[in-house]
Amino acid sequence: MRLRCLLPLLWASLVLPAVAPAAEITDVIDAADGDDPFDANIEVRYDFDYRQSKITRESSQNGVNVLVRELDFQQMTHTVTPRLQVGAWHDLALFADFPLVIYDQRWGQFSTGVRGDDPMESNGQGYSTLAYDRCRYGDPRPGFCDPTQPASASVRTDPSDPNSEIYTLDGQATGYPVLNSDTTWDLFDTNHAAGSYRSVRGGFNNLVGFGDMDIGLAWAPLNQERSVSQPTWVLRFKYTIPTGKVMNPIETASNANPGGVGLGLHQFTWSTAFAHRFSVLEPYIDVAYTFGVPGANALPDLRNDWVTASRHLGQITAGVEVVPYENKALDQRFAIDLRGVGIYHGQQRTYTELSDAINEVTLRDQYSTFYGHLGFFFSAARFIRFDIGANIGTDTNHFITGEKIGTDKDGNGILQLDENGDGAIERSATESNPFYNPVLDTPGRRLRVEETLFVNAMAHLALTF
Repeated sequence: MRLRCLLPLLWASLVLPAVAPAAEITDVIDAADGDDPFDANIEVRYDFDYRQSKITRESSQNGVNVLVRELDFQQMTHTVTPRLQVGAWHDLALFADFPLVIYDQRWGQFSTGVRGDDPMESNGQGYSTLAYDRCRYGDPRPGFCDPTQPASASVRTDPSDPNSEIYTLDGQATGYPVLNSDTTWDLFDTNHAAGSYRSVRGGFNNLVGFGDMDIGLAWAPLNQERSVSQPTWVLRFKYTIPTGKVMNPIETASNANPGGVGLGLHQFTWSTAFAHRFSVLEPYIDVAYTFGVPGANALPDLRNDWVTASRHLGQITAGVEVVPYENKALDQRFAIDLRGVGIYHGQQRTYTELSDAINEVTLRDQYSTFYGHLGFFFSAARFIRFDIGANIGTDTNHFITGEKIGTDKDGNGILQLDENGDGAIERSATESNPFYNPVLDTPGRRLRVEETLFVNAMAHLALTF
């Protein structure tokens, strides 16, 4: 097919929904292969993602540490990703992805029954612990706060140890940026009663929605189409380049001024997949690992401590492709893809669900993601392939704050946090953790994400020539 005949189809692909080929997990295009000297794919995919979670917080009640409801969180994202694949040699392909986040909205508000105003009503029952902290430790103190309540408190470095050191929380004496003018809590400055906050990221304006692009290669050392007695085995390597404007929790991300969508990480992904066709069934398994480190454009809180900010992600996918119809002579094929996916996320300081509200990146604890996938693949002719699919899944419950107060670097069993001898903990102390925020990271005050549900709808169009 001549290229000018493909241009109308390519234009149509830009307005169709789309995701990576669901039923073609081990497919690798090639080149210099018999009467097929050159292969290339021009692809476009569209993803719709919706996520909702509950945010809870540790709270001491009658001497017992419990988790109380704080916020409901939701996120909705639309992404279009053009992809180019080129065959380099037998079963060896190069690829590049160019993601564009059209719209990424994140919003939250106090859970039902939780409020942020009038802490004295009902003896304080139902009053947000976050709003309480904003009143108690804020500098300046919001006008809605009860003036009879103290503006500071004494807290132990280890609440479980009655003999641990006591320090003062008031946004000043600790030397930490605790709810002062350096860390404005949008959660209460915009709508303290409802606790509502909202951010908007992505879009075409100045390409602020252009994300972190991928380049990589795929190679199939074994291919069942060449030898029916052996499985198909694919090796892939992908490098994610931090090309996108980074997500900055300090910036005001709104419809009028949308924020960036990049993570600011150099990410390296290695994966391998095996599949074997048995009649109309083709079971497969895919294993992947991703390692990421902050780049030069990452936020300072990530770049200055890349060990904690590094990303570790392991993924395993197992599924089966069912092919009820196939006509190789006409290059026609219909397949159904069923798969389950498990992902392990290592502990990482990163942009989390509450970053837009508290204006800082936080330490997210390790957790796992599990989801199921149903997809349908169509090949109407040699030059057109189309697939659609949907995912539904959840994340295991995990903390999104919890920085250590410091590290015993000299091994003497004592954290040296007060170098000036004035009784205050200094961020600049040799063994202090400069990212520790006692209001959010102290055990008994940490924030946690629970009851996560996410849904993806996706479709993908590929033009091959």
